[in-house]
Amino acid sequence: EEPPRRFFFKPDRYARMETNFTEQKKSFLTKYFDFALVIDGRIRNYKNQLFIYLTFFGVLVAPMIDDIWNKRLTYWITWILFLYLIIYVSAWASSWRDDDGRWTWERAKFKLKTIFLTLGDFKDHLTKNTRFNKIYTTGIFVLFTGLLLKSLRNIGDFIITPFENAVSDSKLRLLHPFEQVTNYSTIVVFAGGIILLFLYIYYPKELTSELKELFRLQKRHVNNVVKMNPTDYVINSKNKSQIETLIEKTDDILVKQFIQALHTWKPKPYPKEYFYEDILIRRLNKIPDAYVDSQYPLEDNPKGKRGDIVLSDTVLIEMKRDKGSSSEYQRAKGQLIEYSNLWTGPVFLVLCGANYDSAKNVFEDFLAEQNKLGKQIIAFTIA
Repeated sequence: EEPPRRFFFKPDRYARMETNFTEQKKSFLTKYFDFALVIDGRIRNYKNQLFIYLTFFGVLVAPMIDDIWNKRLTYWITWILFLYLIIYVSAWASSWRDDDGRWTWERAKFKLKTIFLTLGDFKDHLTKNTRFNKIYTTGIFVLFTGLLLKSLRNIGDFIITPFENAVSDSKLRLLHPFEQVTNYSTIVVFAGGIILLFLYIYYPKELTSELKELFRLQKRHVNNVVKMNPTDYVINSKNKSQIETLIEKTDDILVKQFIQALHTWKPKPYPKEYFYEDILIRRLNKIPDAYVDSQYPLEDNPKGKRGDIVLSDTVLIEMKRDKGSSSEYQRAKGQLIEYSNLWTGPVFLVLCGANYDSAKNVFEDFLAEQNKLGKQIIAFTIA
């Protein structure tokens, strides 16, 4: 009879090792994307400036300085831009995770659908714009496209060059079409500049205002305290009387526009919170002169608190898919207290799929007490 085989690792131990390795791998990816979100949060208000300054300096200024003095300035500026793009893309990819922090095909499909719908909204908005806005949008798009192409060409050159001697030319041919496209980047930048110059000649005030808004040098709201005197602290978004009363008792135009957007919002019932979040972000993007941030960091700690949605650095929105669970209600109350301590502006709890009467019984007294303490917290039910 054949003796039993001896394994250096027992099968169950091997399985545990494999599971631990997978968990460590997931933990590393989670920490990496959380870190990218923290960095992205710190430069959130300066993204456009950083991109413009790095691309202009790396594409136009650094090459001229290299010809006179330093031969490596373009190289280092290009790598700084490359790292910036990695952080930007990583933070964007992190937003594709579901409510449990996982990447799923269901989440990806709905995210892609929302992106295509948002592009359609932008197209419709552009066709209804004034002549200046149409020309301005075209000019900015052309200019940014040219700068990005030129910067990508620099990145490609500095990444490819060290490996050119080690890799056969046949493998590098895959990159030739990319090089041919980016060869026209200077022409594209020049065309964008000509369009903006035309606007500066004929629409100087409008162009100056738009550029300040683009670079967020002229902030209309900066986490401001908004004056609100609500009579109800749990609002039925479909109750016209409650909505009109709340709008009358609010002095901020942006908050009024947000309340009106909730009143006219009629989402389908969805099983997950992130479905509602994506749809609401798309809707809020239609508010004039407003900008929307998702997963807004409220603390520098990578595992610190994050707001689901922040509107123009003023309104903090916490989304909840109402499941009728008492433990979920208690958790929501705790989150509202934490967020109101970290945020000086109004905090709005949006309860999706919630029954108004049930939500009022749970939150009305709690929110009334918090508002007496000077915290601006209101709950909205979305049936």
